[in-house]
This record gives sequence, C-alpha cells and structure tokens, in this order.
Amino acid sequence: MALINPFTPENNDCHSGPEMDSAVISAVDEVVAEVVSRYPELVAGVENGSYSRALLERKIKDVVVEKRLHHGSIDVFIQKVFDTLFGYGPLHPYIEDPEVSDILVNSFNTVYVKKLAGNNRFP
Repeated sequence: MALINPFTPENNDCHSGPEMDSAVISAVDEVVAEVVSRYPELVAGVENGSYSRALLERKIKDVVVEKRLHHGSIDVFIQKVFDTLFGYGPLHPYIEDPEVSDILVNSFNTVYVKKLAGNNRFP
C-alpha cells in the first residue's frame, strides 16, 4: 500500500510548486465565495438536482474569466471549484478513487492517503 500526500500536486495543470498550491487554493476559495454570493439559488438547485451542472459551470467560468483567477486548464480549475462546493475539497479525488483504501487526517496539514499499490510514506 502506498501513502500519498494529497497536498502534493499529481498533475501540473494548475500547479507549479508549493507557492502555486496556495495560489490555486486561494483562487478556488475566492471563486467559491463569489459564486455562492451571486448565485445561491443556482448552487442549491444544482445540489438538489433542479438545475443542471452545466449551467453552474458556465456561471463559474464567467467568474473565473472575469477575475482572471485560473492557472492552467480552466476545466481542472472548475472541477476544483465543484469539489469545494459539493465535495471534500482537495480530498475529493481520493475519496472517488477506487484504489484508495484509507484517508487519515491527523491535522489540517497532515493527511495520509493509503492506496493499494505499495507502501510509501510522504511527509
């Protein structure tokens, strides 16, 4: 089994180092706050199924472009916004991954993800 640090980027679409991680997280938080304040009924409607995800994606894309907040792929960035709005933020991809057996959260900055592929430890 392998332990994976979810705060270390696996793809470089939105990341280019630790300082970019905090910039992406900050940008996602800013977009989430803006979308929730501008479109609260739409966000609630997507969550309960009365509005389509595509409609909210267009509104999110408008906010992202207007504020020039994304780095790299806008689709990856929008998925991070959705993970924050409706999922578990940076942990969400690991929760959805069928190879992940355990997620251990020791503190806000110490998280371990155990995969079935081997046994590695990341600080």
